[in-house]
Formats: sequence, structure tokens, C-alpha cells
Amino acid sequence: MSQDIDQYANIIEQLKPMIHEPEFNQVLNQVASAIPKEKRFLIKMELMRLARPCTRLIDLRGLVSGKCRSFEHLNKHHYLDDIAIETFERQVRIFGEYTIGVYEAVTNTENNYRVMHKKDQEQAKNEKNNPHKETATSKTYRAPLLKFGNFAQRGEERMNFSVSIEMFTSQNKSVQATTIDISVNGLKVKTSKEHLLKEGERLSIQFRGLEKEYSLDKRQGIAYVIKNVESAQHDQRINLIRQLDFPNPVFDKFFEHFIHGNKRRYKVNLDNTFTAIQNKTYEQYYIPNFASIPVFIDCVDGEYTPRYALANDCNREEIQYWANEIQDLKIGYLLTEDR
Repeated sequence: MSQDIDQYANIIEQLKPMIHEPEFNQVLNQVASAIPKEKRFLIKMELMRLARPCTRLIDLRGLVSGKCRSFEHLNKHHYLDDIAIETFERQVRIFGEYTIGVYEAVTNTENNYRVMHKKDQEQAKNEKNNPHKETATSKTYRAPLLKFGNFAQRGEERMNFSVSIEMFTSQNKSVQATTIDISVNGLKVKTSKEHLLKEGERLSIQFRGLEKEYSLDKRQGIAYVIKNVESAQHDQRINLIRQLDFPNPVFDKFFEHFIHGNKRRYKVNLDNTFTAIQNKTYEQYYIPNFASIPVFIDCVDGEYTPRYALANDCNREEIQYWANEIQDLKIGYLLTEDR
């Protein structure tokens, strides 16, 4: 497709099924009514070119990221991957036969190495023009945050358990929620994002899902305070702790027996244990033994500059390579702001 009509690719795609229909010209004039006549003529010529029958065999082995296999169409064998086969069959249904448009669509699928290389070049060009703009590529390589030395200790068991609850704010506003895990003195719940809840807010909670099976006091709620609020994709997760100035020993005893009696039915939450093991693994086994050179990048007055390098016994020699005669590290000259 030439650059002159590349901007009309969506219209061309929309008109492909109509190319052999008697009312094609009428539909073209309706769909492209805002386009000048000379451009409409180019669109029509391009569609007629794409609709011409094609006899070329397609062999995508080594040209796409997918695994190619023999694909037969009208006694002719092509070598296509799954994405190309799906594209071939869809385009044949659109044109009614194997045409140049089918050939070009199959050889320009998203997993084609040539197409991917072209997209990478365009993205690199955009990143060069906007060095401080965060792109999809930079998000892909963003490392997860690990807080070393952070080992949460729990004073009581927390059990994964889902039950409906009703939370009441200090203004007596009702908020429907569902528990994620429970303990005697804490809760983690999820609720809709439409409710504006903040850290430190005091709530009164009624366990509606448990009231149907157990004789809980339906008049008096249990006092909790929000410890923190985490925003998820479709909802918000709220961590709550009991208010110590509003004790309820009857409820405490009920919850203690409830968790103990259901430990075999519901899994005990071990998120803190997994996090501690992960952090210990990085601290004691990974950090002392990696051979790469992690560099901390600082942002000063809107400009990025390397500030620290993390050294261990395995990478000390590589770090020393970048030191000058007075033992100043010059690795910063390698890490330019654009890079």
C-alpha cells in the first residue's frame, strides 16, 4: 500500500467485502464522502488491485515467530503458522478467493519478523524524540519493587475466607464489601472503587454472611479502623484492624473458635511467609553472587544521573575496570541520560 492511501487503510478494510458487489461505487461514495474525488479514485484502484487473483505460494518458515506447517488451499501447498492460517482463511472469506490482498495480509501479520522490526524502529524513533516519556517498552522492563529488611511478623493466624459484610462509616453510610482473609483482630476486604475510604477512618462492621448461620448480635457492629487502602484494577482492597478502645470479648471468642474449627476447610494465609522467603533469598543468595553491576539512577532537577553502584565479591573486578588512576568510577560516562 502506497503512502498516499496508507491513511485510508481503515476505509479500505471496511470496503473489501463490497469490491465485487454491484453497489460498490455507491457504498464507496457514502463511506468516503468526506474524501476528495481523486483520493476516492486511488482507494478504488487499490481495492481492485487487492481483489486481483494471486498464484504465488507463501512460505513463512523462518520469517515469523510461530511454528509453520503445510497448509493446502485449492491443491496448492503453503507453509504458514497458526496466525497466518487464520488470517488466510479470514481474508479468503472476505475476497471470495485467493487474491493479492490475501497474500499481503498473510505476509504482514503481527508476528512477522519484518513487521516487528519496523515497529521497533518506529518506537525507537519516538523514544528518541521524547526521551523522558514513559513508553510501553519501558514499562515492559520495569522491575518489581522488593523491600529488603521488611519481614512482617503476625501475632495471630490469618485465614483466607470470603463472606459478605456491611460496613458503616461515621456518617452511618452503608458500604457493601466481601472479606478476603480474616483474623481475630484484623480483616482484609474488597469493595467497589466508588466508595471513598481513607486510612484512619473508623468503621462499624456487620458480618451479614455469618449472621445467617451463627447467632451474632445483629444490633451492634464490630468496631474497626482502616489501616491502609490498596487500589486494584476493578476494586479496592482495605486492611482493617480492631479498635482496642471498643472491646468485644464475646465476638473475639467466637472468631477464635471459628478460625480454629475451619483451618482444615480454608487455607491459612501465608503471604507474609512467602514475602519473607523471597526477600531472604534475594538478600542471602542472589545479591552476594550476581556478576552484573546494578546502578542506581538519581533524578536531579529533571535530569537522570548514575549515583551508586552495588558491589559484591563477584562483580568487584568488573566495577574496578571503570575506575581511573585515582580510583574514581567513570561508569557514569557510559550511562548517558538518553540511554
